[in-house]
Amino acid sequence: MVLAEMALRCYDERGHSAEVILGFAYGAEDPYAVAITFALAAGDGDTFATWLVGRPLLRAGMSAPSGDGDVRIYPSIDEDGRAITVLEFVAPGGFASVHADTDLLRGFVDRTTDVVPFGSESDHIDLEALVADLLPDGA
Repeated sequence: MVLAEMALRCYDERGHSAEVILGFAYGAEDPYAVAITFALAAGDGDTFATWLVGRPLLRAGMSAPSGDGDVRIYPSIDEDGRAITVLEFVAPGGFASVHADTDLLRGFVDRTTDVVPFGSESDHIDLEALVADLLPDGA
């Protein structure tokens, strides 16, 4: 399992920004996806929202605009001239644009290849277990 926490700048649909801590997790049990977890302030404590983002999408978005629909990722430059990767998340309840330092994000993605090299993801899928999960009991 590859885990990382990153302090990132997050912008809402009105352009307001705040620093947020996002957790990134990757493991061979779901070799195509990176789990990105946001801590959300709620009335009686923190709650968490987790987005599953395709690892190939995350890697591609660091160098070229990638994705559509509810997740879009693209390279940019921040106000200090540093390379950033913008991750946009769209949900019925709102929008968030998260700006990640590209070098930090690339370091995380590079470490995932120690667990599962790109192109070998299908070698880590247990098809028998997947089919068993899809079939009704006793079928």
